[in-house]
Amino acid sequence: MSRKTLGKTFGRRAHEIDTVKAQVRKIMVDHTLTRDNDLLLIFSYLKKHMGLDMPLLEQSHLNYGGICATISRVRRKIQNEDKVLLPPSQVVRKQRRIKEEDFRQWAIRSKRNER
Repeated sequence: MSRKTLGKTFGRRAHEIDTVKAQVRKIMVDHTLTRDNDLLLIFSYLKKHMGLDMPLLEQSHLNYGGICATISRVRRKIQNEDKVLLPPSQVVRKQRRIKEEDFRQWAIRSKRNER
């Protein structure tokens, strides 16, 4: 793939991510509980923007893995980098801080072991 083609592909993908980010942000503004719960956020997104109504989760619904990962990443970006629409639950905030610190420590140890 040429640099020009790669650039166009990335530009299109970046635009798609920006669109998803705006859509996710709107859901998080309108529905506070989605700030604490990625699964609820994903289901809300799939229902609103992809027309998927899921009274029961079926195997075929699991094919939406790519958009689910994007939604989760975008939620983290909104909360961690933009510092807005933070989870209202103190328990969730504390759990996320602990997990972040555990991951940081793991990354540091892994880097040392590579040497």
